[in-house]
Amino acid sequence: MQPHRSYLDDRRLILVLAGATLTDDGKEATGSLFIINVGNRAEAEAFSADDPFTQAGVFARITITRMRKSQWNPQAAENA
Repeated sequence: MQPHRSYLDDRRLILVLAGATLTDDGKEATGSLFIINVGNRAEAEAFSADDPFTQAGVFARITITRMRKSQWNPQAAENA
């Protein structure tokens, strides 16, 4: 876990949001979500490929999806 967390800390300038996805009751992890601010797909793929969790085979599947920022309210996340 520590190498993964260090990796994310080292990329905090592009990492907008990250965390485990959970079951509805919040008791079991079902995956992970990373929202990163990069210029292109190659940069997103490199971010994923260099993650120690990816290299260790922790992720069974990785999906990269481009998104357009439509709504932005960082204050809503302050107490999450």
